[in-house]
Amino acid sequence: MSSVVAPAKEPNAVGPREVELILVKEQNGVQLTNSTLINPPQTPVEAQERETWSKKIDFLLSVIGFAVDLANVWRFPYLCYKNGGGECVGFTVILISFYVGFFYNVIIAWALHYFFSSFTMDLPWIHCNNTWNSPNCSDAHASNSSDGLGLNDTFGTTPAAEYFERGVLHLHQSRGIDDLGPPRWQLTACLVLVIVLLYFSLWKGVKTSGKVVWITATMPYVVLTALLLRGVTLPGAMDGIKAYLSVDFYRL
Repeated sequence: MSSVVAPAKEPNAVGPREVELILVKEQNGVQLTNSTLINPPQTPVEAQERETWSKKIDFLLSVIGFAVDLANVWRFPYLCYKNGGGECVGFTVILISFYVGFFYNVIIAWALHYFFSSFTMDLPWIHCNNTWNSPNCSDAHASNSSDGLGLNDTFGTTPAAEYFERGVLHLHQSRGIDDLGPPRWQLTACLVLVIVLLYFSLWKGVKTSGKVVWITATMPYVVLTALLLRGVTLPGAMDGIKAYLSVDFYRL
């Protein structure tokens, strides 16, 4: 008796595949066959690689940058004082997080517009000699003069307010909230620039956003420190601090 092991013929293929082994036995002139299928070795499935922060400080600054901004100075203290304290602040923070993505980029676009407008020898928001100014515009510098010509102390508006409302937003050309008017190309360009900056800040995930937060998370503290030093040196600073820290429990 003799036996021979021969592999079965397989089509030419690339990659792992099943192999059939045929065992041929010969006994007294009679051939007996027995076939066995051998499965290919299983290829281990590679785990999907997840993005990670290159440094722990990148993650920490990202969280701080999400929670801290200039609104802590110019909006929250005013609303807290106006409404008698911090009641229901947690609920409002949850609601605000849903709407920030819709409107906050517009505020950044306004800031860019002011940034570009400041590259002039004569700032447009410090006087009333612009084309958008109304007769009610009151120049703060002219109000200190002895003649006081051209001032309207009763219905006067500041040049800064008219620059934003009439020079930037053109609210005087709108009949109401339902009349939006055509888009302003200056503001549209600033908004597009903001979107481009956001794209390049996030296009490689945490690798780029982790570097951007070094600026976005630390800059508010630099500005807050400058505003604090400036605010405590102004006349009546202590009166403002006492009014802010005083809680009116009857309004809660």
